[in-house]
Amino acid sequence: HHVNLPTLNGYSGLFPDGWALFDPADDSYDDAVAAWVAANDLPPTGCSLSLSDRTWSDLDLPADTAGGA
Repeated sequence: HHVNLPTLNGYSGLFPDGWALFDPADDSYDDAVAAWVAANDLPPTGCSLSLSDRTWSDLDLPADTAGGA
């Protein structure tokens, strides 16, 4: 909340039903993000932080990921 940036993988100690974003290093993480975005009618836009080199990049979600406005 320090920079007022909404996040999919923050920490609150609570895990909503269907949330499977436990390990960003997991090979299925990108698919889990796309599934969460689609299941929750979120816009398929955003950014991703690489912890290894501390850089931000645009999310690379599949073109068919449905999302809200």
